[in-house]
Amino acid sequence: MTNSYFDKFIVHKGQYWDVYVSERGGNNLGRIYFWLKRDGIVDYDDLTTKELDELRWFYHCFKLALRELFNFDGPLNFAYLANEEAHGHHCHYHVVPRYKESRSFKDVVFTDVTWGHPWTSAKIDEQLTIAVGKAIMEKAAPLLAA
Repeated sequence: MTNSYFDKFIVHKGQYWDVYVSERGGNNLGRIYFWLKRDGIVDYDDLTTKELDELRWFYHCFKLALRELFNFDGPLNFAYLANEEAHGHHCHYHVVPRYKESRSFKDVVFTDVTWGHPWTSAKIDEQLTIAVGKAIMEKAAPLLAA
């Protein structure tokens, strides 16, 4: 991502993907997204084997980190939403933990208000977003190094 505004939300940099914590994770504590480093409109079946391998590895490592940190309920929601013109329909995948009951982080309560239905977004404070990202990064780092 070339917009330096988002640099503060980087959780991890890979060879093919960067991982960001989402500032729109107010309803879903630990919401992250994987951002493909190559430009252009890239659909899932256009990804190279190396890009897919790294994507699967990141998904695995971050799922374990998010489970340990926030104990989300059920499987992660994993979505490719390239319909946004704001970022040029760039290839990225949202990873959204879902929660039956509220969770707290840094004395802030996060409530998944649409549990059992498609998730909704709610923006959270920038410093809190960065703190969530730091916690995820610290938990995922040993897994990624394995």
